[in-house]
Amino acid sequence: MTSPSEAGAVRVRVLLFAGLRELAGRGELEVEIPPGATVADLRRAVAAVCPELAGAAWSLAQDTVWCREEDPVDPQAELALLPPVSGG
Repeated sequence: MTSPSEAGAVRVRVLLFAGLRELAGRGELEVEIPPGATVADLRRAVAAVCPELAGAAWSLAQDTVWCREEDPVDPQAELALLPPVSGG
């Protein structure tokens, strides 16, 4: 991932839910990602801004669509971090 101070970095807002919100002590984060960033890049940026989430398990939803680690992050989308869910 490129450094946030590098030209072209994009600032995105990331919403936090459930236990992630509690761990972070807030409901949203602002992080900088490079153009073309993937979910894996976003994961590193989140950990840098909020170390409490560095070891936490979470998935990203962009505009309510679940994403994989290799998927690109759309800076214009609503980004939400969600903890693992189990159901029955």
